[in-house]
Parts: sequence; C-alpha cells; structure tokens
Amino acid sequence: MKLAKNLVASAIAVAVLGSTTAMAEVSTNIGASSNYVFRGVTQTDNGAAISGGIDYEDESGFYAGTWLSNTDFGSNEIDLYLGYGGEAGDFGYSVGYIYYAYPTTEDINYGEILLDFSYDALVFGVSYTTNGEADEPATFVEGDVHYYIGGGFDLGDDWSLGLTYGYYDFDFDGDAALEEDGLGSYGYFQVDLTKSYGDWGDITISLSDADEESGEEDPLTWISWTKGF
Repeated sequence: MKLAKNLVASAIAVAVLGSTTAMAEVSTNIGASSNYVFRGVTQTDNGAAISGGIDYEDESGFYAGTWLSNTDFGSNEIDLYLGYGGEAGDFGYSVGYIYYAYPTTEDINYGEILLDFSYDALVFGVSYTTNGEADEPATFVEGDVHYYIGGGFDLGDDWSLGLTYGYYDFDFDGDAALEEDGLGSYGYFQVDLTKSYGDWGDITISLSDADEESGEEDPLTWISWTKGF
C-alpha cells in the first residue's frame, strides 16, 4: 500500500471543533476533486475522486458519521467515525475514533484515535493508530502517530485561506527494507484557498508539498468542489 491519506480527519476536526448545535442535527455532504490527497499523499494516483458523507451531531457534543470516496487501492474507502466535542470561550476540543475501511482489499484497514484542539483561528491535534491489519513492518499499523497544526483565515468577499503543517511518524522507522525503498516518517505543508458560492457550494484550490520519504517526489495541486445539505 502506498503512503496515503489528508482530507477526512482534517475535515472532521474543522467541522466539529468550536461548533455548537441547538438541537440534534443530521447533515449530508458531497464532493468532487481532481485528486484525493491525504496528509500530503495522493490516494487516487493523481486521478479524480467523488465523495460523500452523512453526519450526526447532538447538542450534547456527541457526533458520528461516515464518508466514502474512491481510491486507487482496489477498493473504495469507507470511513466510520464518532466522538465528542465542545468549547469553552475561544477554546475548542474534540476526541474521537475513525476507522478507515477498504471492503474489497485485504490487510489495509486501520483505526485511529483523534485528539484535536482549536483556539481562535488555530487548529492543532494528534492522531494515534490503534489497530491496523497490515503485516508489520508497514505503514498504518499500531504505533503510527500523526501531528498537525493549522489555521483558517477569512479574507473577505467569501474567500478563506487554510494553512496546515503535518508530520507523520511511522512505527516502522529503522526497518532496512522499507528505508531502502525510500519510505519513512515525513512532514508536509498544505495551502487551501476557498471561495464560497452559497447554495452552490465551495470551490477550493489546494497545494501540498511533502518530504520525499512520503513517496511523493513533486508538489501536488488540485481543485475540489464540496457542498453540504
């Protein structure tokens, strides 16, 4: 399996952190993108992706949902997640669990515990892989840790800017065979420029640049459209 994944966990953190709900709410979302990039690495071999999801949020802070996208791993990706989030003034927090499932591909499913925080425009957090089906040494197995820090800024006229730096610390570091393949823990930086078109959804232009240890040799650029209901 190629090193992979940056859309879903970040989307969950942004959606949940700092949000308040007057009542229980069910929402849906759809999206289309020229590339599906997760934590600095393409999931679709630089091809297009179609995605969609369903989310439930309760006034207590509990949330749950699922999200689906095509990938180039021989299977669609189905993410199942739940957790709890809240806020105190400008400070927001969320703790949750997400399971990445690939129903028609063996030995690449895995799960993470997510711990995310926000303060004003800043978002930061950590994800710890608690269970993975791949035979070690491999990526996406127990002990992998992903850290990130980011910020969201309103530029006016329905434009916004998102900046993210992340680092993926793999448990397999030090394994000679994998290091010979050029794989290892890596950092990445991502920029997202978004224009909101109201009822027509949002369009985002993104740029990501990851260390060569990720398997990506060149920066990635893509455009995506998302809409919530």
